[in-house]
Amino acid sequence: MKKVWIVALAATMAAAGLAIWAGSPFQNPKVVQALGLTPEQQQKLDDMRYQYRKEAVNLRRDMQLNRLDLERELDKENPDVKVVDRLMDQQGALRNQMSKARVHHLLDAKKVLTPEQWAKARQYMQAMRARNRSQRRGGDGFDGMGRQGRGFSGGGPAGHPSRPGSGPQGGTPGGSPDQGG
Repeated sequence: MKKVWIVALAATMAAAGLAIWAGSPFQNPKVVQALGLTPEQQQKLDDMRYQYRKEAVNLRRDMQLNRLDLERELDKENPDVKVVDRLMDQQGALRNQMSKARVHHLLDAKKVLTPEQWAKARQYMQAMRARNRSQRRGGDGFDGMGRQGRGFSGGGPAGHPSRPGSGPQGGTPGGSPDQGG
């Protein structure tokens, strides 16, 4: 039974990590404005996100079905090790497919953006990851290194509203780990 919980926990953690990427920064009005996305770019990104989410739903379904099969096998009096290994290999392959789908989605988004837009979007995504890591550590808004992640604020260069250069003209995504903000 302990193995079942370990497998279930691993699958839940993978799903939670993927949920972070399901949210698109390109749907945030502040990000759209700061990046200066055209309506055509927004439409392309929305269409791509729809296709990615559709693929992710199918992969999550397959992962859950696989997990059910694995739980059933592990609950048997004498689980077949070969069946368990096969199911675990399949689960790993599905997680790998999910990761590849996410990365391919980002690479496709990069093709829609200008290099300047991509640089800003990448900073925003880094800040978002730092903020999510921080929240998992305790939710105080700090990344564990004394830096506060603020995401894509309208504030100054490091995401601080008190610094000059705010707004879409001079603002940059703030709070990324390499900016110290």
